[in-house]
Amino acid sequence: MSSFSFKKRSSNKASILFLCLLCVFLISLDKKYHLNIAISKYTIKLFEPVYKVIDKLKASKTNLVVSKEKLEQLQSTNLNLSKENSLLKLQAMQADKIKEENKRLLSMLKAAKDLDLNYIFAKVMELQFHKYQEIVTINRGEAHGVKENMPVVNSNGVVGVVISSSESYSRVLLINSGKIGLPVKTIEGNYRGVLSLETDNTLSFKLFSDVEISVGDKIVTSGLGGNFLDGIPVGVVLQVNYLEQESLSIIKIRPYCDFASLDDVFVLIQ
Repeated sequence: MSSFSFKKRSSNKASILFLCLLCVFLISLDKKYHLNIAISKYTIKLFEPVYKVIDKLKASKTNLVVSKEKLEQLQSTNLNLSKENSLLKLQAMQADKIKEENKRLLSMLKAAKDLDLNYIFAKVMELQFHKYQEIVTINRGEAHGVKENMPVVNSNGVVGVVISSSESYSRVLLINSGKIGLPVKTIEGNYRGVLSLETDNTLSFKLFSDVEISVGDKIVTSGLGGNFLDGIPVGVVLQVNYLEQESLSIIKIRPYCDFASLDDVFVLIQ
């Protein structure tokens, strides 16, 4: 049975192939001698579905080429828009940075004007800071008038004191080191002391009495010692501890200056 079916399929294929060849032959003969137009028309009708399939394939190929070109154009446009968007974002960030820079500088200039001090403007050179850093470098030195022992402040308050200078640069010892021995006082009550560093790395000053000092009271320079003038902001009272047996008050303070983000400073000229 299977052998008969195979022979039948082979016979059908051979018949179709014979008819196709016959049609091609008749068409060619008709074109050459114009013998039988009806056969030619019949053959064209016979192959019409094939022609339609071929036309659709050609159209699909053309559409595919056009779609590929459109896709490339869209990708190129998208890339350009992405670049423009990135550029606009960068410009906006730069504008915000300039705005913040101007705001900070105006604040610093106002602070210097309020203190009625002569100063040399400088920038801190450090790229990274740590919380308990003791010394920083500024981009002003002897050529700019900076000398040893000159006080350094920013728009918030006292920063430190110059400990050495070269022609173009200087090193500043920060008050959070506790090594300056900065004379300070409270605005409320006018209690005076000298800043030092506690074992927990907080700044404090000590008074040999039980005093009326509250958390939040403002601390400024007292003007003693000669380096800093009277009344320059230093910080606020963070904690008050009274040691009754020693009749000693330890006043811990939080400096106004943020030492982890130092940037622009003033070297004061006295």
